[in-house]
Amino acid sequence: MGKGYQRLYLRAPFREEVLISDGEFTGIASGVNISEGGMLVGHNPFYPRIPDAIYLTLKLQFYPHFKNLSLERLKFLELELHPQRVLHFKAKVVREIKGESLGIANGMGVEFQLKREHSTLLLKEYVQSFSTNLIYLQFLFDNLSSDSTIKQKVNKILLILNYPTELGLSMMNKMVRQDYQNLKWL
Repeated sequence: MGKGYQRLYLRAPFREEVLISDGEFTGIASGVNISEGGMLVGHNPFYPRIPDAIYLTLKLQFYPHFKNLSLERLKFLELELHPQRVLHFKAKVVREIKGESLGIANGMGVEFQLKREHSTLLLKEYVQSFSTNLIYLQFLFDNLSSDSTIKQKVNKILLILNYPTELGLSMMNKMVRQDYQNLKWL
């Protein structure tokens, strides 16, 4: 797949735990990214075995559009007051990541199957909202030196979006830029 390949669905980072079951064994994996069509999971709890069908349970946290919030409102943002939805999917493993690749150890790409229309709409809304916030965060990074308030906003948004802030702003800038580039393109 070359640089001209465009993904079928917009995808967004998803750094939350995912409950995965094959009907016999249940384990916890880390999400990497998600779209209407599926997700990339950062750890296969069944490794080295790949089951034919798996069942996923995940929680989507919906965020307000950060560009509409002042620094003060961001500081006191309570995510518990914003919608959360738990979704369940049957999925098929379509890609296996063996060893360490893309910072993922023994991961897998899964395609959602038997999606309910309501679940598809929630995924689409989540990805679009997250993408809007990611674009805004990239804008803030691009203008970091122009205003001291911007650095505070960047730090708060990174925390809210579950970026590993202990790695420092320089590394976070690289991660956000990579996530921004990965929204649609390989």
